[in-house]
Amino acid sequence: MASKRVTLDHFWLSFMPVYVHFIAIMTHLLTVLALYLMLRKTPDSGKALARYLMILQINITLNDLIFGVLFGPIVLYPAPAIICTGFLCANRLSVHIIANCTFFSMFYTAMSLLFCFHYKYLTILEMTRNKRSTVCVNRIFCTSSQVVLDGTDYLKQVCRHSCFQ
Repeated sequence: MASKRVTLDHFWLSFMPVYVHFIAIMTHLLTVLALYLMLRKTPDSGKALARYLMILQINITLNDLIFGVLFGPIVLYPAPAIICTGFLCANRLSVHIIANCTFFSMFYTAMSLLFCFHYKYLTILEMTRNKRSTVCVNRIFCTSSQVVLDGTDYLKQVCRHSCFQ
């Protein structure tokens, strides 16, 4: 069985890192605009939700910073592989550490999204003056947040194990 040699086009290797970093910069500019609008233009009735949304926006920004700038992957379809073009890869940092940082930021984003949904639910519950289903929903909220936190603890252990070998 003869192996087929496949090479990447030079345009792909030179354009994609610029594209990934450009998208990350544009996302950060939009984040600054969103945070400004949440801080300055939100009416007083929405300030409590705006706090949760700012936490979510900061976690999304952290995720984008790690993934788009520090990691900067170029996915090589159909092969299950990537080329790392970020700043951390240029400094020969282990890909396991970079992947763990990406997973941590995704977990924290999921946790802040969970808090936003929970706050929205509690606000609607308070507006309708219905207190009957809060015990069930609080159990679901506590269980799902514990799953996310346990996932981060597991990743911390994996990171410690892979870093010190």
